[in-house]
Amino acid sequence: EVLGEAGEPTILGFRRMTLALVLALGLPMAVWGGALMAMLPREAKIKARFLSLAVPFILLVAIWHGGATFANYCIDVLGMDKTSLNQAAGLLQLPEPPRPRIALRLRDTDPDQGQQVKIRDKVDGFTATSVIDLVPENILRLNRYLKDIDGRYTYYKNLAMEARRTIAGANWLVEELRELCLQNSLEKGSILNTAILLASLTRAPATSRSRAILESLSNEKLFYVGGRSCLRMARAWSAMGDLEMAGKFYERARKSLGKKEFKRFTLPDAAGITNGSVTGRITGEAARGARVGLCYLGDDNLNSVYLSSLSVWKVKAAKDLPEDGSFTFGDMPEGRYFIGLLLRSGVEGPFKIKGGGPVEINRGSPGADLGVIELSKSHKRVIPKKKKKFKLEKKRKR
Repeated sequence: EVLGEAGEPTILGFRRMTLALVLALGLPMAVWGGALMAMLPREAKIKARFLSLAVPFILLVAIWHGGATFANYCIDVLGMDKTSLNQAAGLLQLPEPPRPRIALRLRDTDPDQGQQVKIRDKVDGFTATSVIDLVPENILRLNRYLKDIDGRYTYYKNLAMEARRTIAGANWLVEELRELCLQNSLEKGSILNTAILLASLTRAPATSRSRAILESLSNEKLFYVGGRSCLRMARAWSAMGDLEMAGKFYERARKSLGKKEFKRFTLPDAAGITNGSVTGRITGEAARGARVGLCYLGDDNLNSVYLSSLSVWKVKAAKDLPEDGSFTFGDMPEGRYFIGLLLRSGVEGPFKIKGGGPVEINRGSPGADLGVIELSKSHKRVIPKKKKKFKLEKKRKR
């Protein structure tokens, strides 16, 4: 019971842990010492009787000192006296629980409730969990915390690294998200971060930085690339317009994977364009202070696409929407895309959207102009979908 209560590595937890060790080892030794004294011959000297207690006494002192020393080490070096990541890194906490931000897929619809993106959420690490406010300012505070503990491990280090990625994803900070995923992958060997990074790079703007990150993922001194990863790397390099690198990983995939794995991707005969562009303008009070993103659609249906924190890799490029509502995204590989909008906190629907919709970038149409997309409050009521009821049919016995 004591060990279970000491599961949380706090000062109180370590005191209980030390007490448990003393009780578990000290009491049997004390009993043994007392029994030994009782069995000594009557003519034995008092000095000899007390010397028989030296072994359990030394052991008790060693256990107590070792426990206290280790507890101090965990407090001073590992930072286990902090109760949460908020306290350890001095994170900003909003005075009131913030309302979620709404993410919209811009296409003709009325009404559209949008999808909620939490601003205060739970972040899970390997050893710890904390509820933090997912505001961009906390990325700077987490960077400062990680810089202060550079070169040593603390209880909240891995959690702080994951928290930075979560904050970047929740706020559509796409460039920061890729950089943080790369750092996390190199420093802690996180498979999740590597998977998100590779998915985010596929169909990302073909900039020099995107190519540099993809080259890092291709470096087999840093990352192991095998099996399905080869096919994913081939897809990413193909979208980047480099068929030589794509062919290298594609051939490796052919040697290790079955034919079924190649149904969704085959190496094209010629490289696609990487200089596509999407332009447009968004109007409406609800769009003020929003963040606009260009999202990859591919062969999916736009109505079934989710822009939650777990699918943030779909947002290939994003920027703050200026006052006039105009936006331009360049250096885009060919493919099907749509415009997403992350509204400022506190703006709630339902909304009426006029314009937008999927756009196609290809060699014949490298530039897409969506014109004016109107966003306004809808006066229609959103009717929740009824859950389907399944009736169990009784089998008749003959």
